[in-house]
Amino acid sequence: MPPARPPYSLRLCTLGPLPIDLHLSWTIAGFLMIVTLGSSYYPSVNPPSIDAATNWLLAIATVPLIVASIILHELAHIRIAQAHDLPVDGITIFLFGGVAHYKADPVTPQAEALIAAAGPLMSLLIGIGCWALDWGTSSDASGATLLLLMMVNIGMATFNLLPCYPMDGGRLLYALLW
Repeated sequence: MPPARPPYSLRLCTLGPLPIDLHLSWTIAGFLMIVTLGSSYYPSVNPPSIDAATNWLLAIATVPLIVASIILHELAHIRIAQAHDLPVDGITIFLFGGVAHYKADPVTPQAEALIAAAGPLMSLLIGIGCWALDWGTSSDASGATLLLLMMVNIGMATFNLLPCYPMDGGRLLYALLW
C-alpha cells in the first residue's frame, strides 16, 4: 500500500512504489512563474515577431519542465539513499522546492554526504545539459526556454548548497562535522 498523501497535496504520479505529490502551496509558485514568464521573461527575450499568446503558451509549458527538474533533483537523492539501504516514502513538491521523505536517517557520514550531494549534482548536470542544447539551437523560443532551465537548475544547485540544515549544504556540513 502506498504511503498516505501529505496533507494539502495532490498525487502527481507514482514511479513504481514511489509517490510524487504536489503540495497545494506550489500552485502559488506555479501561478507566479507563469505570470512572470508570460508577461516579462518571454516577451523580453523573444523577438517581436513572436506574439503574446505564444509567450503565454511558452510560460505555461515551462512550469512543468521546472517541476520535472525538481523531481529529478529529488530522485537523485532517493537513488543514492536506496543504494545505502535507506527506505524512502516519496517526494513532495511544495512552495520552496521539493523534499524526499526518508523512513530512516543515514547511518554513516559518507552516506549522508553522498545523498546530500546527489541532488545538487543532478541539478548542475541538467543545467549544463540545457546550456549544451541551447548552444546548438537556432530557435529563439526553444533557446529562451533552455536558457531559463539552465539558470533555474544551476541556481537550484547553488542555493541548495548553502550550509543551512535541512538543505543539502547543511546536510553536507553535518556529514563533515559528524
